[in-house]
Amino acid sequence: MKWFNTLSHNRWLEQETDRIFDFGKNSVVPTGFGWLGNKGQIKEEMGTHLWITARMLHVYSVAAAMGRPGAYSLVDHGIKAMNGALRDKKYGGWYACVNDEGV
Repeated sequence: MKWFNTLSHNRWLEQETDRIFDFGKNSVVPTGFGWLGNKGQIKEEMGTHLWITARMLHVYSVAAAMGRPGAYSLVDHGIKAMNGALRDKKYGGWYACVNDEGV
């Protein structure tokens, strides 16, 4: 029997999903989602990157679709960040990275 078809594989997938969602929820910063160190701490000196915020928005959109508690508020935060500090309202598009003040 292949591992993909076993209950143990499904349990492992669920545990990994929980671990990923739990790890990432600590990345919320005022301007989007911050860079996390290996132990889940925000690295403030890295600023807020567009790609990280977009990635976390995607991850928590999936979590919301799965019905995970708390995911909708993280999706809302990500959308606000994409339309707020990360958005270049003067020229269109987005900034690749902003600091805590959104500059």
